[in-house]
Amino acid sequence: MKTKVALVLYSLAIAVASSGITTIAKAEDKAAVLWAHVGPWDVKVNRQHQDGCFMQSATSAGLGTRVGFAAFEEDGKRPLYWMLWQDSWSLEPGRLYYVNVEFNGGFRWHGNMLAVRSGNGVRYLTQRVDPDFTRQFAFDTGFRLYYRSQLMGHAQLNGTRAAMYEMARCQITMNGGDPDAVSTRRSDGVVIDPFR
Repeated sequence: MKTKVALVLYSLAIAVASSGITTIAKAEDKAAVLWAHVGPWDVKVNRQHQDGCFMQSATSAGLGTRVGFAAFEEDGKRPLYWMLWQDSWSLEPGRLYYVNVEFNGGFRWHGNMLAVRSGNGVRYLTQRVDPDFTRQFAFDTGFRLYYRSQLMGHAQLNGTRAAMYEMARCQITMNGGDPDAVSTRRSDGVVIDPFR
């Protein structure tokens, strides 16, 4: 019950932060300002909701994905969230959907994602993500999304590392910091190629 309450509160914050979200092909998010185009990704700043930076893209099949910094802070840091949407999904807002994600490199993630409806009626799934998930998202080449063992969608993650790097630079800038301070090294010392 405590987990569900936390997810609902978190989703409300995300819903506020992303109240203008819509399928990329349909319309631009009026609350968001473009920061950079990075390959297939748009890195944007949501000026109306605490200047949270995010990156989003959509596949040719219409699966939209967004990773971004939440509009609120916990312990002095903004948590990261992941959102997924597709026009054909008939999600019930407020319901938790247990999904499985398989990355091409073998990493698997599973958990409850909350269905939310934005102010303009677009329904999407959202969940807070941890550093392991974010790292995998940045360095893998694609993922497949399953609900009840049924494939719901898949996406190639081209240019994701560079987009995440730029999203971090965006958020540091919005927080009043130096964007050139973004590390180009992983925790194990390996240099990150921001152009991949």
